[in-house]
Amino acid sequence: MKNLNTAFPFYDALDEQTRFKDHCDAVPFIISPSTCLVPFAIKRLHSAGVNTDITLYFYPVNGGSPVEVHGDDAGIVVTSGTTYDYISYNGTDWPAPLPIESGGYYLVVKDAFPATDKFWYSETFGVRSSVSEYFKLEFSNDTQLADILAKFNQIIYLDEFFKAPEYPREDTGEKRDGILVKEKQIVSKTQVLYLPQVPEYLADALILLPLMDIVTVTIDSVAYTFDQVTLKDPEWSDPGYALFAKLELSFINVLAIKKLNFKETGYAGGSMGVIKQGVGVTTIAIVGNYEYNVVFDEDMPDATYTPAATATSIGEMVDAQLPVITNITVHGFLISTIVECAVKWSAIHI
Repeated sequence: MKNLNTAFPFYDALDEQTRFKDHCDAVPFIISPSTCLVPFAIKRLHSAGVNTDITLYFYPVNGGSPVEVHGDDAGIVVTSGTTYDYISYNGTDWPAPLPIESGGYYLVVKDAFPATDKFWYSETFGVRSSVSEYFKLEFSNDTQLADILAKFNQIIYLDEFFKAPEYPREDTGEKRDGILVKEKQIVSKTQVLYLPQVPEYLADALILLPLMDIVTVTIDSVAYTFDQVTLKDPEWSDPGYALFAKLELSFINVLAIKKLNFKETGYAGGSMGVIKQGVGVTTIAIVGNYEYNVVFDEDMPDATYTPAATATSIGEMVDAQLPVITNITVHGFLISTIVECAVKWSAIHI
């Protein structure tokens, strides 16, 4: 059984690797530098074992003797908990680079502290003398997520790159006399990453990407961060066996948000108009008079704008009435009504 839903997973038995699944005729593997390994984490039942009890064995997939690295030489960290501990590796360089093997490797992690040694078996991976030409994807969460250690930084190297960007736009507002008076406009840039063949273990890890607090992409040594990440549901090429899926990820940056400062008010002049709007409730000022003082977030350019207000119901239905507007300044204006009621107001400067 898979230990954690991470990009570099470990199993309790060797035959749980993807290459041993029915109808799998290839050996998928994770890309990693030869001088170190992409980060990994293993969850274990709590014990008093420390990093010196851990040994790593790098077995060539095509057969041969393993490369052995002791836990303290590999920078293994054991994070102790009450019920569970984490054995993690964060990318420390090995004492010597791993030889390049055409068939790749798998890693066996041995914990020698229990009376009977405990072993975990990684997915297959391949090493490269340089990974600078690959698409590097990093992600982590500030708190523990799906049993994954808090602040554990996962890294994936992909032989894929962004497609042509998309520029989605979102306009919100209210129609007046058939014209949309826009309250807010958002323009964003979306970078799309299409992965045509992703093994199940990688789909399990990437499905958590929208939940991660930090997502970074590095291309040609330049790092990019994003405001939001979304992805479409995986499309399995072999639904009966769940071997490989197609994934499409969208990395979104908000380029601009514009609020209440638009030309689309029916005004035919050449300068940009200013529109402000909101709601409020009039409350008693003196007997028989209820007021609501509108205060703008930002002052108008001058006091020549056109204010308007409409009374709506609050509690029982209110008789139709026309609120009175006074005290018009660059800072706002005063709305008066004969009964307590909710009011919708607007102010247009052209």
